[in-house]
Amino acid sequence: MLIGTMDIKPKAIVSCFGHDILGEWATKPSEHFRQQYEIVDKQSAYQFIGEQEITNGQWEERGNLLFYCFQQGVWVNEVSGFDPANDYHKLTQYSPIHNITAEYPPTLFLHGDQDKITPYEQSVMMYKKLQEHGVYTELITIEGVDHDFDRNFMIRWFKVRFKMLLIF
Repeated sequence: MLIGTMDIKPKAIVSCFGHDILGEWATKPSEHFRQQYEIVDKQSAYQFIGEQEITNGQWEERGNLLFYCFQQGVWVNEVSGFDPANDYHKLTQYSPIHNITAEYPPTLFLHGDQDKITPYEQSVMMYKKLQEHGVYTELITIEGVDHDFDRNFMIRWFKVRFKMLLIF
């Protein structure tokens, strides 16, 4: 989503979880992650973090940091190095919804309405903001599904919808 705000832009964007990184979903502890999963301590979260990328590690290697960040409400802090409470204005430059212009690329949103990680409302907000600026956009709500709807996604259906967006 952020690349759409830069000088060199793609012809179109497909977003599965459009969001404002300054929203409470990213800056406050997540009740979902605190209630549904065992609490991850900082040491466990960072035990697999090192100097090399992990691209095909086990879920525990990748997931513990995510769980820790959402359980503690520090995702933005850990990813950006900025504190949303003290560095709000610095962080707005990394939050697409705060930088939309009429030159933003056409955008297709795909989002499950039962998403417990990135709230569905985040895509709705971005969709409306793009409409306010006259940007061609479409929001496809995947009803009754959570964050990982794309695991069993109907690729043929997606290709047809995406081609429709590019034809515009």
